[in-house]
Amino acid sequence: MIALRHYFPQLPGWFESIPDFRQPGKIVYSGDFLCHLALWQRISGIESNNKFESELEQSENLPRNLKTYLGREIPELPGIDAICYFMQGLPPEHLQKIIDNMIHSLNRKKFLDSLKTDDDYILLGVDGVQAFSSGRPLKHSTHKTHGNGRTTYHKYFLEAKIISRQGIVLSVHTEPVENPDGEFDKQDCETKAFKRLAQAVARKHPHMKFFILLDSLYCNEPVINICRSHGWGWSVAFKGASQNRPLMDEFIEGINSGRKNRKTIELKQNSRSNLKIELKWCNNASHRFGGKEVKGLNYIEGVITRKHADGRETVFKMAYITSSEISILNALEVFNTCRERWKIENQGFNFQKNSALNIGHNFCSKGHAAFNYYLFAQIAHAVLQLTCLTDIVKHWRKKQGFEEDTAKHTLLKLFRTFKRIFEKIKLDLFEKVMNLYEFEDLRIRIQT
Repeated sequence: MIALRHYFPQLPGWFESIPDFRQPGKIVYSGDFLCHLALWQRISGIESNNKFESELEQSENLPRNLKTYLGREIPELPGIDAICYFMQGLPPEHLQKIIDNMIHSLNRKKFLDSLKTDDDYILLGVDGVQAFSSGRPLKHSTHKTHGNGRTTYHKYFLEAKIISRQGIVLSVHTEPVENPDGEFDKQDCETKAFKRLAQAVARKHPHMKFFILLDSLYCNEPVINICRSHGWGWSVAFKGASQNRPLMDEFIEGINSGRKNRKTIELKQNSRSNLKIELKWCNNASHRFGGKEVKGLNYIEGVITRKHADGRETVFKMAYITSSEISILNALEVFNTCRERWKIENQGFNFQKNSALNIGHNFCSKGHAAFNYYLFAQIAHAVLQLTCLTDIVKHWRKKQGFEEDTAKHTLLKLFRTFKRIFEKIKLDLFEKVMNLYEFEDLRIRIQT
């Protein structure tokens, strides 16, 4: 709650500004109150609506804590059906607006400055994620009919997330991937969704200098030109000859014709292993994708070799096409920037699926509910990171009277796993009496 009050003190007002679609005379619980309950459900790691309803029935201190946080009297707690009904009818763009406001707030507080690269870019990973599937129709979904005539419906989203080298991953925009006119085709549907996503990000954050990190699916002329049209830097993972033999041949020719476009770097050496990377690159290649030629393609590949103490060798190869011009001075920096894309899958989707955020669970499939629960997971994930990976807990522990050497750890260092953190948050929200602490002129830093 400290992170919420510090970074997003306007959150209660943002929830209050959401238009209520329900009939005024029949409203028992306000929309902002139901939104707070849904957010607290995700923050506390309660993995299903049935368990949340049980907590609502059994918790004695939840109404008191809500009163403390919201600063107003709280009515009797609703059942889960009231929350689900509101989620079903709530247009998702209102929650997306909340996420927009959160990013703007972090930008005004200069927090995003600490996530930028040395050349002042904000890294923005873009990738698709399938949340869950169902045998019955879902709003904002894709569908595919199988050989046995059975049709499955998939909740599939294209996500744009700010990525930092410190491990922070923040959702910027969520675009549902849909195929209303035919069978689901991953490349076609994601490319169309990318066009919509890019327009939305450029419209809402026109002053941010983004560097877009993409996987090999987006190695095509429309995507590259969209990034260029918005003035964004970009990189695309490239699978070499297995993906596009003519393009790979052009890169090989560029590498072989150059003189200072190779570099070997020792990354790590100890008693257990030796790690080195061999980099090769070329600049300003061109290629005709379909019928359109694209110029100014820069290519870099890295072969990472790990020699183990027992004599074994492990070899990894990664390659990228990028807008960044590469030289012997910046080759490793460019390569490492391109590699940051994997964090959208690891710190982003894997965490949200396999931790207590449970984006793979269908909390409610009617109306807009599944989309809205997914967006609440993105809001909760941002709050968790700002709580667990910054020194905000250090300031709280000092205020509690802890000695300096025991007060310096982040929440993640104190509890070691996010599972234990979720258990702690749930205990504080539902079973203990909340105390809010105000920090004036507090500057919170990332401590990862």
